[in-house]
Amino acid sequence: MIDLENLNPETRFDYLDEGEWVSLRICPLEVVRKIVKESTTKTDREYKVVDGSPYIFKEDKTDDNIYSEKIWEYCIVNWLIHDAKGEEIPCNTEMKKLLMNGSLRFATFIRDKLELLRKATDNSKKEELKNS
Repeated sequence: MIDLENLNPETRFDYLDEGEWVSLRICPLEVVRKIVKESTTKTDREYKVVDGSPYIFKEDKTDDNIYSEKIWEYCIVNWLIHDAKGEEIPCNTEMKKLLMNGSLRFATFIRDKLELLRKATDNSKKEELKNS
């Protein structure tokens, strides 16, 4: 069954501590293209050609920080995580940046679970091909 209202549903994973969880979704190609476009600028690049005349052309330059932050914003849908004081950490852009940039434990967890989702999607596509 395909939910046409939600083509890319989230998947909830238990986080490392009891009762905590993180909901993730894979970034479809259309969204990746949009994020690349939003995080890329054209810059002038000058090169000398054989005859010594300068030649200027446009070069795409992607800001990796902006790209990563937009990917995190899309893929990390929600969570229930607590800080060391037991207070709930809000799932917002600021906290996503803080945890992804500052916590190797959290960033590794997210990376591993997104890879698991990607593989599950790949396996699902292979099964569809076998059944057709």
